[in-house]
Amino acid sequence: MRCLLGRVAWCLKAPLARILEAHQFHDPAVSAALRNRLEFRRVAHRAIIARIAGDGDLASGWTVDTAADLFYAVTLPSPWMELTGTCGWTASQYAKYMSQLLRDALIVQG
Repeated sequence: MRCLLGRVAWCLKAPLARILEAHQFHDPAVSAALRNRLEFRRVAHRAIIARIAGDGDLASGWTVDTAADLFYAVTLPSPWMELTGTCGWTASQYAKYMSQLLRDALIVQG
């Protein structure tokens, strides 16, 4: 698997993510919408990791569930916003370094 983050979507969704995150504890409907979106992402991340494992490329020491949880957590909106906002990364840098991190951690090397 060459790139786990072929396209960066957070650059388009960051403003909405900020709004949902800010209001999730004050409005049950917003909280439900955010949880729904995040659960959709979590299921998609698990499917990707299951495919990697099925191909025999999941690094040793990982289960599909733990690898999927890591993949999901490090690609949440908050790290994207912090890295591209506060740290000044470009979308390309985010995709490059996050892909490298995930590939190095989760994919069989060699």
